[in-house]
Amino acid sequence: MQKPATKSQSRKAKALACTAYHEAGHAVAARFFRLPVKLVSIVPGEEFAGFVQFGDTRGRNAAAGLLNGADFKGLTRVLKELIVRLAGMEAQRHYCPQSCRKIHASSDYAQAVDYALSFVGGDEQEAEFFLRWLCKRAEYLVTDFWWPDIQSLANELLKRQVMTGREVSAFFRARTNFRADAADR
Repeated sequence: MQKPATKSQSRKAKALACTAYHEAGHAVAARFFRLPVKLVSIVPGEEFAGFVQFGDTRGRNAAAGLLNGADFKGLTRVLKELIVRLAGMEAQRHYCPQSCRKIHASSDYAQAVDYALSFVGGDEQEAEFFLRWLCKRAEYLVTDFWWPDIQSLANELLKRQVMTGREVSAFFRARTNFRADAADR
């Protein structure tokens, strides 16, 4: 006969599930926008509960490049990457609202703030408005469009703990309702 779970075990399981939803939010958003994912993990480290490792960093300085006279080819990439950064927090918040505070997604949010500040030329008030819009956009996409895929990937992450980019791609190919063809919406 199996012993019932203790409160500590239940809290740990809930925290792991929150991490799975958070990382699944990033991974689903990245897949949707056709941004390569190398690895997704819900194995905690010293300074993180989980992570998504992205395969291509060409767009990381795109926001600064836009300000330095570059053409606007990187604009779409910047917007997509910002939404990917915010999608983890929104997925976690949708799954378990009381579990998500900005501190739980502090590195994601800090990177989004840096991008937004670069994008608007350093104006903090404009960056704040821009981030609010992006958070609303990420919330809409997570809750109204990607949620079934986030749930499925989070459940798979809870089974496997770690998935390579190839495993994530195979997972999505196996799902008939994943709408990667609508990535440019």
